[in-house]
Amino acid sequence: MYFQQVTQCIDEEVERVQGYLPESTKLLLITIVEGTLIRDYQHVIYQEIKILLDNDKHQGTSRCSNF
Repeated sequence: MYFQQVTQCIDEEVERVQGYLPESTKLLLITIVEGTLIRDYQHVIYQEIKILLDNDKHQGTSRCSNF
């Protein structure tokens, strides 16, 4: 699902920042990645949340609260 992909991508970017870029870059980069992966795909996120709620899958909806 898209949420899993977003979470994985953000985690990977955090690791990259820690390994290659100064700590001061971390917040800016993560903000940009989150904005791109969440704001630009709101329609996908909305559809997935609706499906999860319709199917009563609380595990999936709890992942939504992380965003």
